[in-house]
Amino acid sequence: MATYPMNTLRTDLTWTPVYATGISEIDKDHQYLFDLIANIISKTQGHKAHRLNYWEPKLSAYAAEHFIREERLMEQYLTDWPQRAGHIQEHRRYWARVANLKWTYSESDFNEFLQKWWTGHVLGWDKAMGVALQQKFTE
Repeated sequence: MATYPMNTLRTDLTWTPVYATGISEIDKDHQYLFDLIANIISKTQGHKAHRLNYWEPKLSAYAAEHFIREERLMEQYLTDWPQRAGHIQEHRRYWARVANLKWTYSESDFNEFLQKWWTGHVLGWDKAMGVALQQKFTE
């Protein structure tokens, strides 16, 4: 599965039903993550990097929990789903990019990455996972 090109994504972080996966646990996570990222962006725009250093660990901790939830669902219900390995790989790429941005970022680069990665990931990989899970649950 290809991810959405980063330059074609909506960049607002207001959760709307368009982002719904149909899996309530995952949708609640996404709502919280979108709110957290919007808060980070509003608190860090135009401020020194130390503001981002304050917020980023909270985001990383919750994102890690979220990825674990998704990966457990895939491990439990979607072992034969052809997109499973690619989805998990996208989580690993996220961490690699975040690590790189911590050393080279400006707040605007980091904020833009967060907006685009999360909207693209949810609209692509996570919605596809939601469809696969819903099919599995109705079998």
